[in-house]
Amino acid sequence: MFYKISVSVILILLFFIAIINYQNYRSQKLFQQATLLYKLQDDFFFKNEKLYKLLRTVEQDKPILIANGGEYTEFDMDDYLGFFELLEKYNEDNTLSFYLIDNQFSYCIIHAYNNAEIKDYIDRLRKDTKSNDAYSGFEKLAKRSIIFNNK
Repeated sequence: MFYKISVSVILILLFFIAIINYQNYRSQKLFQQATLLYKLQDDFFFKNEKLYKLLRTVEQDKPILIANGGEYTEFDMDDYLGFFELLEKYNEDNTLSFYLIDNQFSYCIIHAYNNAEIKDYIDRLRKDTKSNDAYSGFEKLAKRSIIFNNK
């Protein structure tokens, strides 16, 4: 009888320890996501002046690439779109939740996705490389943001 009570008490304690460990894990993961998100925001909006200016150019629907009368190179465009591609990788790897990414970057992502010059650039890149993989993560993230924000 005492043995059964002892085993029951131990199992209950183990259950509560598991719950506490899970809560600690979730808290730590949320803190890590918030820290990474803050760094990404800081880099995109404040530390990388070129990305921020390119964002404003896209937002105002002005020419982007030098070849089209803008002031940015294809490398700049790749950095800009690559940032969004990286966000999608973080989402796929469960490093950052879609909700956090969307909450902080959907405005930029959707503007970039709807920009005709960016669409032409991606289409040309895919044609030149004979691959549809170029910036497919960016497009996936943008389409999901559009659906999520139209609810």
